[in-house]
Formats: sequence, structure tokens, C-alpha cells
Amino acid sequence: MLGAEIVHGDGGEVTVYILDSRATTAVPIDAAEVVINLSHDGNAEQFKLPAAADSGDPAGKSSRFTLKDEELAGDLDAEGTAAKL
Repeated sequence: MLGAEIVHGDGGEVTVYILDSRATTAVPIDAAEVVINLSHDGNAEQFKLPAAADSGDPAGKSSRFTLKDEELAGDLDAEGTAAKL
């Protein structure tokens, strides 16, 4: 089983790290992107984060996915937002 960590900060940069079930080790996966589905204020939105492989990831796989989107970063902090990866 895999887990994920979503990190975001100033400037709208949102990064998803794919981790092992203990959330201690990055796990590269064979995906060109991951999708975050958000629901807030009765609206649904979808954001696609393209792969941005870490230096230790094997060719064709990534454990990191990133997108610069201030709307997504703000929505993640909004009260009542539900997010699903």
C-alpha cells in the first residue's frame, strides 16, 4: 500500500510525494501525472500535477509530482475543502 504527502507553500507551488505505507521512503511510480480532485463550496475541481522525478528516481518513473497553481494551493487550505488524490 502506498501513501502520499501533499506539500504547498507561498507562490502556489504544490508537490505530491508518493511514499511507502510507513511514509518514510519515496516510491517511484509509472505515471506521467497524478490528479487531485477537490470539492469546496459546492463546486468540484480537478488539478493535474505532472511528474517531476527526483534525482534518485529510475528512468520513466517518478515519486514527485508538482504544479504551480495559486488557486489549488489556496483551495487546499480553505475550510470545508475535501481533497482526493
